[in-house]
Amino acid sequence: MGLTIEVAFNICKNSNVTSIKQLLSNLSEKHNSINSYFIHEIEGHSTITDRHDCINIIEFDEIDINNAINYIKDINKLNYIKIECIYQDKGVVNIIYASKKYLLNANCSIVNYKPTSTNKIIELIRNTVNVVF
Repeated sequence: MGLTIEVAFNICKNSNVTSIKQLLSNLSEKHNSINSYFIHEIEGHSTITDRHDCINIIEFDEIDINNAINYIKDINKLNYIKIECIYQDKGVVNIIYASKKYLLNANCSIVNYKPTSTNKIIELIRNTVNVVF
């Protein structure tokens, strides 16, 4: 596989869900992603919704990692979209970055993961993928 990026936004806080999803689809297409799809995570009790996130999962080819880096630069400009995690999938998942929220919601324990600030994401990708720039 390659490099996978998961970004999310809160549906309860954003009224224009369709246009946000279209924007994310356009960005993934603009940056030549291999695959892009949406899932929803909903939590609540009784009839009360505590959390409703729309998650966009985007897969990039590892050969041209600049597409993923440029995608991240564009996503960082949108304050209502958050990067949840970035990982390599080569049969074994290698997490490069995960937000605090993602780590709290993860169903499995993540061993040997050191969280970092979002400012260093691009540097982490370059170091992990071992691409010479």
